[in-house]
Amino acid sequence: MQCWSGRSPPPAPAPSKGAPIGRAAQPEEIAEVVAFLASERASFMVGTVVMADGGMTVTAG
Repeated sequence: MQCWSGRSPPPAPAPSKGAPIGRAAQPEEIAEVVAFLASERASFMVGTVVMADGGMTVTAG
């Protein structure tokens, strides 16, 4: 797969067994978050950061 710059993207990091969810996200899971944020259902959300990271942000310390 080529990214817009013409270079291959870096390899995805291996899933961390220490991650709260215990696995990497499936592309469809991230796509659902993006689709929601782009939809009218998210029309009242303003200036919000949505972390779709399997809980890594909450446990980072």
